[in-house]
Amino acid sequence: LGAGGMGEVALVEDRDIGRTVAVKRLLAPDQHPALLARFIDEVHMVGGLEHPNIVPIHDVGVDQDGRYFFVMKYVDGETLEEIIHRLRAGDEEAHAKYPPRRRMEIFISLLRALQYAHDRKIVHRDLKPANVLLDTAQRVKIIDFGLARLAQLEGMTATNLIAGTPAYMAPEQIRGGTIDARTDIYAMGAMMHTMLVGRPPFEADNPIALAMLHCNRDPVPPSAQRPDLDPEWDPVVLRALAKRPDDRFASAAALRGALPTALHEAPTMELTS
Repeated sequence: LGAGGMGEVALVEDRDIGRTVAVKRLLAPDQHPALLARFIDEVHMVGGLEHPNIVPIHDVGVDQDGRYFFVMKYVDGETLEEIIHRLRAGDEEAHAKYPPRRRMEIFISLLRALQYAHDRKIVHRDLKPANVLLDTAQRVKIIDFGLARLAQLEGMTATNLIAGTPAYMAPEQIRGGTIDARTDIYAMGAMMHTMLVGRPPFEADNPIALAMLHCNRDPVPPSAQRPDLDPEWDPVVLRALAKRPDDRFASAAALRGALPTALHEAPTMELTS
């Protein structure tokens, strides 16, 4: 189904139950018992998330090649990343299906799921459009909860970690600082920018240069990039993208609470390159 910096996802048949599931295998095999125990504990914690906008985990184990894997519900649909690409390409069907207000409804669904996870002390750490699915019934699903943390348990280098999700990574992730719910808020700010403007807040030719932009450069207000975008969005996006965690929204609920007025004035703009 896909592959990234931390692993690969395959569509497989669960022969015990007779269902189709998605299996994610993490890179860098390691048989250390303490590492495996931490991995299983982490998946058990993430597996306890029962929310309509979060894809559940069914099982966890180690394959014949020594790679950790876990089994998730298979969601038939398309990722938010694929939708954004279609919008940028001027796909008329995509624009009809995902007008600006619908995009913000998707964003609000994500914030509700994120608040649910944060209330249970679980931080996603790898939020990005590729980790958001819309199924065939248009239900929003977040996948890969906790995967960034699991990847760190594998001893991945900073370069490998940055290469996974450079466009949505908070400065404290890049610098090695404390990770908490506000780290996810930064990623959500970057996603909101992408959904409104059509591209992430920062772009560069390589992941290291991109990481430095996240750490050192202030984002350009969305309305300065798209004249048809209401300036009321600017303070919401910019606060979510603050360099210092203390300057961001304290929670997903707080970010959601800042949206209604701006959502009411959602612009009829197009996401094209």
